Amino acid sequence: MTQQLPPGWDPAKCQGGGTPTFTGADVITELVNNHARPLFISMHDADAGNPDWDHTFVLPYRVTFRNWTVVVIAHVHVKKQLDNSYRQFPGSAYIPGYANWGCSTPQFVLTDAPQFNPAVHTYNRAVKNAHWASDTNADSALFSGRTRYPRPTT
Repeated sequence: MTQQLPPGWDPAKCQGGGTPTFTGADVITELVNNHARPLFISMHDADAGNPDWDHTFVLPYRVTFRNWTVVVIAHVHVKKQLDNSYRQFPGSAYIPGYANWGCSTPQFVLTDAPQFNPAVHTYNRAVKNAHWASDTNADSALFSGRTRYPRPTT
């Protein structure tokens, strides 16, 4: 059986080196207290083997805390109901580059997520890793670049 490592920064991903003197929970508290706006919103299908939800909105937030810039990725899950309506509920939040750590998505994120509309939030589901994004350029820049990882604020 593999033992789970404790939470910690991944120095291979964290630009500028060093280790901050705060926890993931500190960053979430800062996010909740100052409620930044999401950088953009994207949406993808849930794992086909997961019956608990059908889609996930992904809302990245940039938090500046103790001279560090940290991105928090929050998930809002979408589940189709028997009456064909959709229920949205908090998923998990995590910090890219902070290994083995996560928490429940803060409740306020539900108000930042759009109401799921299958006519709007659509993409070619036959294409692997395809998804919908409110800003495809910002989405591509964040997830393809190192700016998603914690780094000292300059």
